[in-house]
Amino acid sequence: MKLPAALIVCLVLSGCVTPGPGQVHRITLSCDDRSIITLDFEPGAVGLENAAGRFRLDRKRGGPGMFYEGDGYSIRGRRMNLTYIAPGSPPTQCQPKARLHRD
Repeated sequence: MKLPAALIVCLVLSGCVTPGPGQVHRITLSCDDRSIITLDFEPGAVGLENAAGRFRLDRKRGGPGMFYEGDGYSIRGRRMNLTYIAPGSPPTQCQPKARLHRD
C-alpha cells in the first residue's frame, strides 16, 4: 500500500518517521522563489540537492519541528511549512511536489 506523499512528508518532518540505518527518505520540494530542491533524510542529517550542487546539512536542536543547517544552507519547519535559506538569498517557503521517492 502506498501512502500519499503529503502524509509521508508530514511524518518525516514531524519526526514520527526516522529512517533506519541504510534507509533514505527522498522528498522533492518546489519553493516560492521557483527553486526546486531535493532532500534525502538520513539519521541525524539531510542531503540537500539544488541547482548549485549537493550539500550535507546536520540536524540541529531548536524547539519544535525540524532544523537542519550546513554549508550556509538551512531548512526549518513543522509539518508542511518549510523555510529554505540558501547563502546570500532571502528565506523562501517550500512545499512538497506531488511525487515522493523512497530509496
